[in-house]
Amino acid sequence: MVTKAQLVFIPLFLCTLTSFTPEKEKNIVYFKGNEIAMGTIKVMPYSYLASLDKVKDIFLYTALPDSVPVKDWVTGHINMEAVQTDIIPVAINGKPIIANEKRYYLQSDAEVRYMPPVMNGKVNSFDEYLFTNLKTELDKLDDGAYAFNVNKLVVDDAGNIAYYEAEGISVFMNPHDKKVLIREDLRHEINNKLIASLEMSVKFKPALKDSKPVNTRLNTNKYMIQVSGHKAQLVERGGC
Repeated sequence: MVTKAQLVFIPLFLCTLTSFTPEKEKNIVYFKGNEIAMGTIKVMPYSYLASLDKVKDIFLYTALPDSVPVKDWVTGHINMEAVQTDIIPVAINGKPIIANEKRYYLQSDAEVRYMPPVMNGKVNSFDEYLFTNLKTELDKLDDGAYAFNVNKLVVDDAGNIAYYEAEGISVFMNPHDKKVLIREDLRHEINNKLIASLEMSVKFKPALKDSKPVNTRLNTNKYMIQVSGHKAQLVERGGC
């Protein structure tokens, strides 16, 4: 388990998505015996979310805008930027996948509270589970910040991992950070154990909506790994 001494908050604001491509047939993905329907969703810029939330009643029942005003923090100018899209799991075996990611959806203030899935066992989060399993290998990394790059993870209504996209360990960098390299043999060692950890019988208490179990996407981008003197820590990061 990660102790309080190991858990640190670092306000970083880089948001990246990396993934591999499983077997696809049009907008259907077949993964671990499940039929996953993929949908294209607009992703609001992080800097615009607060502004959008103030006028969300306008957009709750209509399409989100194709472009939004975004401030350039270097020049101070406000420019219109096209809204990017993302392809995410939206249904599993014909049943909807429900979540509450603000970058994808606006929610009515009257909407029933959604309860995310919770891991069984002693760890508090899925990131902590991965970190605990890989701690020995992560301690071999050079000083720097790293990310697991496990995205679009789906936990089904029975509490099982039904889908994920994983590219594996990578360096987590701000634009002006010193470049860090991962030895290829160590990258291979970490990634093999990462996939093995994902394929184990990981069990969650399923997400709830209206007090009923639902399929959900789990946000796995809340933490990163900080290594100093060959000692790895799981640290919380800000941003989206």
